[in-house]
Amino acid sequence: MNLEDHFGDVIRKARAAADVQVGSAAAAAGITSAQLEEVESSGKLYPGMKVDSLASTLRLKPNKLVALSKGYHPKEQDLGQWREL
Repeated sequence: MNLEDHFGDVIRKARAAADVQVGSAAAAAGITSAQLEEVESSGKLYPGMKVDSLASTLRLKPNKLVALSKGYHPKEQDLGQWREL
């Protein structure tokens, strides 16, 4: 099952919801503001990016954001058990 939002989408939306400026989020992640904006648009991480620190700054659960950054995808679900969906 594919997720609708990639890693960057999650970061961008969480940053907006927490009202955290790009510079503050970038500093927490250990990258530049321009790099963070690229992560938000592409979903691709920079090597050495501090995902757990970024998660704390954005008020997200660090372990879940780290898992997402490593390619987490939900398990496939068997929809055959329902007659109608």
